Amino acid sequence: METNTEVKTTLQRFCMEEAQFRAEEAGYDELSEKEIELLSEKFYERSESWINSERLDEIMESFVSRLFQEKSTKDAVELEQYRKIGTIEQCEEAMEKQTVKEVVLICEAIPGEKYECPYCGTALTEEDLFAGHCKWCGQAVTAPEK
Repeated sequence: METNTEVKTTLQRFCMEEAQFRAEEAGYDELSEKEIELLSEKFYERSESWINSERLDEIMESFVSRLFQEKSTKDAVELEQYRKIGTIEQCEEAMEKQTVKEVVLICEAIPGEKYECPYCGTALTEEDLFAGHCKWCGQAVTAPEK
């Protein structure tokens, strides 16, 4: 069980959080630290009578619930951003494909296709080299140096 001092400290911290939350909710994002402290003190004065009551448990539960909700919302947004980006492997693969690589000169089994993509190994034509990427896998390519 918490001591009375711990309860008061926790309540003061709660009042500070509540003051900041209410100020932001009301659109007062740029209140000074002193103004937030004054607002917090007002909340504390009103809350002081609840310190030894069961109402404090309800207040603390609400406070903790709100903190977890804010944290989980932030985490969910961050997770969604990571999902949009893709896995590390997908990012590395995409970066690899953007790095220009020299095609491999091969014998012309099919007329016009005398190069091979260094990434996927498919045959490429002069037009494919002019386009600057493999039409099958998207690898950035360039003609071999002579």
